[in-house]
Amino acid sequence: MFPLAAFFITYFLTKGEDNNMKPAIIVIMIATAIQMIVHYIKHKKIEKIHIITLLSVVVLGGITILIDNPIFFKMKVTAIYLVMAIVFYCSHYIGEKPITKRLLEKAVNAPDSTWKKITASWSLFFSALAIANIIVAFYCSQDTWVYFKTFGTMGLMLVFMVIQMYFIRQYIIADNAETKDSQQNGE
Repeated sequence: MFPLAAFFITYFLTKGEDNNMKPAIIVIMIATAIQMIVHYIKHKKIEKIHIITLLSVVVLGGITILIDNPIFFKMKVTAIYLVMAIVFYCSHYIGEKPITKRLLEKAVNAPDSTWKKITASWSLFFSALAIANIIVAFYCSQDTWVYFKTFGTMGLMLVFMVIQMYFIRQYIIADNAETKDSQQNGE
């Protein structure tokens, strides 16, 4: 969240008449590195997602700055969404259970058919985000793309997660909810 906020603020403070994205790209590169360093200091480990994010931001941001074409940086988002769509889809075939089940099985006790539907819906959602990013990047203004990337995708993600929670609410393990309530009430 910190790198994205830094990018957004820098873009709108420095873009000028030529919609120059370079300062904002430099800031997001630095902010992403700082975020990774802070995470390492706090947790004494670096997550794979942080390395992948830093590499994609530095490589595609660097290319964007070198050749002075923001499309490479804009397509970073599309590439990440497509990778996520592929990961969710392939998790049906790799490993013993879909990725959503691996992530949520301690809190949600759903049948395998439901896990498959949930995982497929996430794959389709990330595919739709990738397509939406391509459309906004190529057919809308750069300002519109920055707003879409900063607020639009976050909003869509939030709405999608709420819809997912609605459909899996009947499978949420009651003990988890009761334990959390007890901890919050000081019992």
